[in-house]
Amino acid sequence: MPVIAKELAEVSIRRLTHTHNVSGEPYKAVHRVGGGAGLYLQCLQPSDSRKDGAKSWLYRMELTTEQALQKGVISRNSGNLQEAERVYRAILQSEPLHPYANHQK
Repeated sequence: MPVIAKELAEVSIRRLTHTHNVSGEPYKAVHRVGGGAGLYLQCLQPSDSRKDGAKSWLYRMELTTEQALQKGVISRNSGNLQEAERVYRAILQSEPLHPYANHQK
């Protein structure tokens, strides 16, 4: 089931920025902004002396459980067992008792 985040106000979106790793170096951050499943804002680290880096919208397609299951079956039938296992494990993360995915792992 796709996750839909709470929609952020325009001001909140403007305030989103890159983040820093443990050694203090900036790196890009990807924020779920709401308004639809799979909608994110990517904030890049600043270049030169700028305070903020560039921002770009991302849309990540998220599969329903049924679509993911079909992908797993196709992968398994084509001999790509590692991909099939990855898909079945992803299904089990969201639905731990899913009968078919439990049977396949």
